[in-house]
Amino acid sequence: MGIRHALLAEVVPANVDLGPAIAAVETAGLIRPNSAAPTIAYRFTHALTQEVCYDSLVGHQRKMLHGAIGRALESTHANRADDGAALLAHHFGRAEEWPAAIRFGRRAAERAIALSQFADALATLDQVLEWVGRLPGDGQSDLAADLLLQQERLCETLGHRARQQQIIDSLVAGCAGRQFRAAGGGLPSPGRSFDAAQTV
Repeated sequence: MGIRHALLAEVVPANVDLGPAIAAVETAGLIRPNSAAPTIAYRFTHALTQEVCYDSLVGHQRKMLHGAIGRALESTHANRADDGAALLAHHFGRAEEWPAAIRFGRRAAERAIALSQFADALATLDQVLEWVGRLPGDGQSDLAADLLLQQERLCETLGHRARQQQIIDSLVAGCAGRQFRAAGGGLPSPGRSFDAAQTV
């Protein structure tokens, strides 16, 4: 796996002459051609080199870079986005582009479920729920409830009973909270809360 030349061409600023820039970095011993790739690609000479280069970027540079990579990958994977959904979610999450991160995170979880990778799907939905919590405003409770329901079903499949009960408790509390707000602050009756939880 390496950095494809075509991807570099999309994310590098237009005022940078890509050919000489790659040659200079290669001469410095930071990258080398990836001969195993079917297309022109490069890889860092060492994982530590990659870490040092990444750590040299300041926060806003990292966000811009991840966003640019995410958008470039999205355009090149337009017809097979599910295959790269996890990678797209990663980059958009690092870019703090929460709607895109959530969209691709959910697709990555669905793909993992289709492949019977249930533990991976559960972990992915944990990350998606964290991103949902970063969305502006307070109207994301329905989305969070949908994600929790998916997790509850995964816990059932995996036999994670304690975690499953925690999720059910969260769903019941969420239903009660929405009833409380809908009633203008009045406490819902226990029966109404139980009925709402049963219909989630």
